[in-house]
Formats: sequence, structure tokens, C-alpha cells
Amino acid sequence: MTSILVRNLEEDVKLGIKERARRNGRSMEAEVRAILAAAVLSSQTSPQSEDDLAMLGARIRARFAHIDTEGLVFPRSTELVSGASIFEEDSPE
Repeated sequence: MTSILVRNLEEDVKLGIKERARRNGRSMEAEVRAILAAAVLSSQTSPQSEDDLAMLGARIRARFAHIDTEGLVFPRSTELVSGASIFEEDSPE
């Protein structure tokens, strides 16, 4: 294992880590390790390119391939959807 010393850590960041560690029942050191591990692992597993997205799509299709979708019915909504106005309404003066 390697040790890292972080200098000039802002006080509010330190307090945030301390509070987060308290909520998670860990020491501050353990909390920082968890934060760093989660940040590194999530960046390694997030899709980075179209090929990665295609592989993700293929994995999703494979996972649910055993489900029979022939009899599925998706009812249409009869409610009308109104658009949102991006213009300011005339306000009474």
C-alpha cells in the first residue's frame, strides 16, 4: 500500500470529509480511501467512446434476451401534453 500526503486542503473540504465519515461510520482516512477508490473505479467503468456504448448496449440486450416481449402491450396515453413556454407571460401592472 502507498501513502499520500495532501497539503493545503481547504477547511470546508476537511469538515465535509469528517461529516461524511461520521455518517458512514468510518474514520476520515477510511472515508478518503473510499472516495478515491469510487472516483477511480467509476471513471474506469464509464463509457468513453461509441464502441464502449455499443458494447454496453449489447450487454444490456444479452442480459434481457431471455424475456419474452411478444405479448407486451404498451398502452398509449390519452392525455394531451402541453408545451412549456419559454417566454415571459404578460404580467398585470
